Amino acid sequence: MNIVQVVRSLELGGLERVALDLATAQKEAGNCVSIYSVYKHEPALIHEADRAGLRVIQFNKLTGFSIRTLWNMARQFRLDQASIVHTHNELVHTYGTIAGRLAGVPYIVNTIHGTKAGKDLRLDRNYRALLPWTDAVVTVSSETGAQFAAERARHRDRFHVIRNGIPVDKFVALSARPGSQWPRIRLGTVARLADVKDQATLIRAFHIIQKTNSDLELHILGDGPLRTDLESLSKRLELDRSITFHGASPNVAEFLSGLDVFVLSSVSEGLPIAVLEAMSAGLPIVSTRVGGICEVATEHEVAEYCIPSDPEALALAIQSVLEPERMKVMGQTGQAIAQRSFTVQAMAKSYDSLYRTLLSKKSSYFTSLLPR
Repeated sequence: MNIVQVVRSLELGGLERVALDLATAQKEAGNCVSIYSVYKHEPALIHEADRAGLRVIQFNKLTGFSIRTLWNMARQFRLDQASIVHTHNELVHTYGTIAGRLAGVPYIVNTIHGTKAGKDLRLDRNYRALLPWTDAVVTVSSETGAQFAAERARHRDRFHVIRNGIPVDKFVALSARPGSQWPRIRLGTVARLADVKDQATLIRAFHIIQKTNSDLELHILGDGPLRTDLESLSKRLELDRSITFHGASPNVAEFLSGLDVFVLSSVSEGLPIAVLEAMSAGLPIVSTRVGGICEVATEHEVAEYCIPSDPEALALAIQSVLEPERMKVMGQTGQAIAQRSFTVQAMAKSYDSLYRTLLSKKSSYFTSLLPR
C-alpha cells in the first residue's frame, strides 16, 4: 500500500507520537509510507522520522485557509500515487480530504484522537460537510466514538474504534519501582501545559495533600502557554520547592522510571498515550474520569478516578493509592495489560485490516469524486 499519514505538525505531542509510531510500523511491514506535515511548526520529531526511514513532506501552512496548500498537497498525492490518505483530527482533514479527492486518492481515513471541551463551529461544519467523502472515521476509544458519532448519526456506519498503541517494551525496560523509597513519594504527569490538561487543579490537589505529607514531590514534564501561570500558582501556594517543572523532553521513559504515581488532571481526552506509557512503565494511575481512560486502566486495580476540575476529589483519589504495596501491585497489573493489548503492533494490525477492507472495494478517479 502507498500510505500517507497527514498531521498538523511533527512537534512533540501525543497525536504526533501515535502517527509517527504507526507510520514506522507500517513501513516495517513493507508498505510505502510518507508523512505530510501541514502547518509551519518546529518539527521536533522529524529526526525520529528520518531515523525510521520515513519521508516527511512539510507544507509550512500559516494561519488562514490556503488554496496554495490544497493545490500543493493534491499534486504531491498524485506524485506519490497514494492509495490511502490517513488524516489525524479534524483540522487537517479538510486539506487531506479535498486534496485527496482532487488527486483521485481511492480512500480517505480519519482518526479523531479526542473530543474537545469547546467546539470550533466552523471546523465542525467543514468536517460534517466532508463526511460523505470520508470512507472511515476511527476513534481511539468507545467513549469518544459514542460522543463523536452521536452528533453525526447519519454516517454512523463508517465509524470504527481502534485504540492507540505505543512502543511498550521501551517503557518496560525502564520500569519504575513505585513505593520503593517510602515515605518519599514522587507524583508526576506528562502533558502539554494547556487549559484542557488543567494542571492547575493538579497543583491545588497537591497543595491539599502536601499539608499532611511533606515527603511528597510533584514533577511536571511538558511545556506550553500556561507554564508561567502554573509556576506562579505554585509559588503563591508556597510549593515551588516541592514542584519541579521539567519542560518538554522526548525522554519520557526515563522521566516515568523515577516516579511512584502518575496523575492526569485533564478535562477532556480521547485515549492519551501518556496513560499507556505510564502503565507500561509499571505506575499506578490517578486520573479524571474522561474519554476512554477507564476502558484501558481498570478502576481500583490499575487506576483511581475522580471528576474533572475538583482539587479535593483529585487529592482524595491520590491519597487512596499512597501505600507501598498497593502502588506496586497496581503498577504491575497495568504493565501486564499494556504489554498484552496496547502495543504499536496491535494498533498497526487493526489499521491494516481496515485499510485492506476499504481497498477490496473498487474505486476509480470519477467514483472518488462522488459522495459515499
